[in-house]
Amino acid sequence: SAWVICPDGSTRWLSCPDNVHRYLSYAAYGLFVYSADTETFRANFNGQAGRINTLHFGYSAFANEEGRKTTDIGEAITAGTFTGYTLAYEVKGSQQNLPIESKLLRGDVNLTVNIPRGLGAGSLQGTMNNFQQWNEENEVWTAYVGNFAVALNATSISESGTFSGTTQATPSTGFDLNGAGVYKGGFYGPRADADELEIAGSWTAGSSLSIPGNSNLRDLYGSFGAKQDVGSSD
Repeated sequence: SAWVICPDGSTRWLSCPDNVHRYLSYAAYGLFVYSADTETFRANFNGQAGRINTLHFGYSAFANEEGRKTTDIGEAITAGTFTGYTLAYEVKGSQQNLPIESKLLRGDVNLTVNIPRGLGAGSLQGTMNNFQQWNEENEVWTAYVGNFAVALNATSISESGTFSGTTQATPSTGFDLNGAGVYKGGFYGPRADADELEIAGSWTAGSSLSIPGNSNLRDLYGSFGAKQDVGSSD
């Protein structure tokens, strides 16, 4: 038999949920970092020294179609806790052809989710914290800004399972737009089983994505993924 008994007492097919590493089965997230050849763009102010694109995708749980909306979820989620991780780049520098200073970051993600069954709009909010930065010279993760966190401010979840909202970094010292930014994402996995739902998305802090950044201040560009803690749904 391929059924296994998990530490929480539940019986699962093939394997138990991993509440430590938070592996995703239905969604993916990451960063695409493009770095141009410095010789190509040398002395060319129309060139771009680097570009960071955030990405998230997967098997969509919901859609704006009959029988596939968030209200068609198999069981409601009330104050459900989704936890996971984020990857991000801190960027500081010219947006023209001069080198851009960047730091690779990682952190924890904690989200609170409500998705009613049958009627009503869902909601999502959360926090990213415990950030570390990659020390390339020593190849180790080291502490980032002390007590640094990024709030994912409360927002609604559309019938198609997507969401978008605003962020706020604290402390905001040294950040563009006083640490304000945006985030967006969606739900992935089988809507019939709330325990299997996953979230992936993208976010910024210090950037609205619609106006040029201040080269003397910092911006953050990241993506994140999270899955529901077993037993946190009603």
